[in-house]
Amino acid sequence: MSADIISRFIELLNAAQPTFSEELATNIERQLRHEYRGERVYIAKHPDNLHDIVRSRFTGNNVDKLAAELKISRRTVYRTVQKGHKFP
Repeated sequence: MSADIISRFIELLNAAQPTFSEELATNIERQLRHEYRGERVYIAKHPDNLHDIVRSRFTGNNVDKLAAELKISRRTVYRTVQKGHKFP
């Protein structure tokens, strides 16, 4: 039996942001269920050392290529390099 990821997401969101309204949570849940109903959804797992990989391969002009190779966003590349962002 698989877990209901949408319910878990809403729980985590409420825990992280206690001021998050129940009405907004319900609306987000409805929208997600409507958009993804019946579909199998893939959730990618970043390697534990993604931070090190990004920082070691970053040259300053290879953001698009690096993002595509690692299947992450350009913003994640920049955030990792600029702030030393660590992945959970």
